[in-house]
Amino acid sequence: ANQRAAAAGVRMTHDMQDLNRSFPGQAQGTHTEQLAAAIFALAERYRPVLVLDLHEAGTRPDPATREIVNTLILGRHARAAEIALDVLEAFNAERDGKPFSFLAGAPPGSLNREVSRRLAIPVITVETDRRTPLPERVETQLDLLARLLATVGAPIR
Repeated sequence: ANQRAAAAGVRMTHDMQDLNRSFPGQAQGTHTEQLAAAIFALAERYRPVLVLDLHEAGTRPDPATREIVNTLILGRHARAAEIALDVLEAFNAERDGKPFSFLAGAPPGSLNREVSRRLAIPVITVETDRRTPLPERVETQLDLLARLLATVGAPIR
């Protein structure tokens, strides 16, 4: 959602804070807080059966950085774990490369944590490995999205 940061390959730009630590946002706050508030308001208005939050990690191979590549981060809503479990075993069995794992709990201010906690909507954050070529990352995310959405009866069209 932070297009400038994505284009620059960074988490934040000079005019934006860390968007994924700014939820639920503030309608009268900084640009980042306003964007977070607008995104949060969409989840609150439409009440989807599942929120999927796509991220990329792994710019540093050092394990001390607590890298979370190829991870599904599950929100506090129990349904998130059920949905992920329905998908992940078959997904990992069918792909080459590092398998996806789970991580329970998202950081304060993240879309995942705030939507799952405040709105009681299941949220899954998909963290793919930024070091993987872009076409492969996109294919991986689309495959996961299709499988996760099919689990809740909402296939990608």
